[in-house]
Amino acid sequence: MLQIHFSEKELIDIRSRFQKMFFFRNFGSLFLSPNYILQIAILLMRYPMGIVLGMKKFAKTFVFDDLVFEFLVYYTKEKTNRKQKTGHTSL
Repeated sequence: MLQIHFSEKELIDIRSRFQKMFFFRNFGSLFLSPNYILQIAILLMRYPMGIVLGMKKFAKTFVFDDLVFEFLVYYTKEKTNRKQKTGHTSL
């Protein structure tokens, strides 16, 4: 049986390399859509702290997914807090 031994650091580097290779292939068409760009711009203007938190995480890891995930975590928390204040039960 074939056994491959990589350290944790090597596995993280390999994963990061693959993410960068396939990022534009997977998401390139979305970035060319004016509607998509407008929606992102509106979200970034409404939730600037989310992008700051995402950029902090991205600066540590240089993985784009971390930036998006941190923004989405912040966005979800803010959305939930707003709904609770107004009495709505759905997001």
